[in-house]
Amino acid sequence: MVEFQRGAEWGEVVQLNLRYVREMREHFGYSATWLPTIALRLGDVGRLTGGGYEPLGSLADFGIGFETRTGVAYAELSYVSSNAVTFTAKAAGATPAAGSALAHGDAGIQLSFAEKQAVFFQAAQCKTSEIAPLLVLEQQIVAAAEKGDWKKDYVVVTEVVEAQAATIVISSSGNALIELKAKAGASLAPATMVDLSADLSIAQSRDIGTQLVAQGGLAPLFRARSLHNRLMARPTLKARDVSNAASPKIETTRLRLADYGDA
Repeated sequence: MVEFQRGAEWGEVVQLNLRYVREMREHFGYSATWLPTIALRLGDVGRLTGGGYEPLGSLADFGIGFETRTGVAYAELSYVSSNAVTFTAKAAGATPAAGSALAHGDAGIQLSFAEKQAVFFQAAQCKTSEIAPLLVLEQQIVAAAEKGDWKKDYVVVTEVVEAQAATIVISSSGNALIELKAKAGASLAPATMVDLSADLSIAQSRDIGTQLVAQGGLAPLFRARSLHNRLMARPTLKARDVSNAASPKIETTRLRLADYGDA
């Protein structure tokens, strides 16, 4: 289930975005996809803005092909904003806490948030895919730039982390709460938040800016690269980070190789 806060001011949504992508970058070393439900694929071409990725097309639009390499192992990824999120489990038959929407016979999980824009992130069975070799890709993109087809602010997605299931919850106040009901017999642990068989449903939600619960088929993390100059050498592909990207100016003129800077 997916829900984004309704009636929020645009500035508040942007702030949720900025903290989320910054904390994901600091913890995992990857850029975070925003919105988290965007279908991101290897070879996608776009622009990075302050906290987001703007899709424009794909390498195929430039006549560029590539080979891929996929990891052989799965990983479980988790992150919680420091000292800002409390996880509480309720077993079936246990007395509900005051104000709970769970009945006596329900099993469930509660996340409470002590800060605005705090993040709870859990992703299961994650596998990484990447474009390889990058040197061949670099040569093709440099050729496209020489023809004036590849613009200075373009980036290409070269690595994607796909999750079989993910839960992402971001608070919009320091009194936020989300309570989830689980089916009978489900385990009650943080890993349950991405257990599709637990059949989680939202019992109540308060001051939650973004909530994706046990959502399948997401690509929550990625890496992108763009062309940058080297002193006395041809441009090279260099990693770009969503969290540090500034809103770009739209280029309307054809660019030369000399136009590519290290900004």
